[in-house]
Amino acid sequence: MSINDNMSTVGQYRLHASIEPARKIFVVIVEDHEGCGTIRNSVHATLDGATDVLREWVVDEFEGYEEFDDNYNSEMSADKIEELLSDELGKTAKVEQHEVVL
Repeated sequence: MSINDNMSTVGQYRLHASIEPARKIFVVIVEDHEGCGTIRNSVHATLDGATDVLREWVVDEFEGYEEFDDNYNSEMSADKIEELLSDELGKTAKVEQHEVVL
């Protein structure tokens, strides 16, 4: 008889969750700070995937901002995008790393 034979489903989940390492996820957040707060967000498994989405959204949401033409934007890191938008426009567009247990 195994230990799992006597455990409830919830108990098995707790045991499993306590053994599994945390996994990284990357959350893309775009805010305009003009009354409506967060206007877009999404969750990704990789930093590269999240940064690609961030680049697209910045162009969509802040169209006309010369720093984000296609060539320049494709080379910027998520940190650089966040810094430019915060300093120049007072807006937030960033990728946050979080850890979750599945």
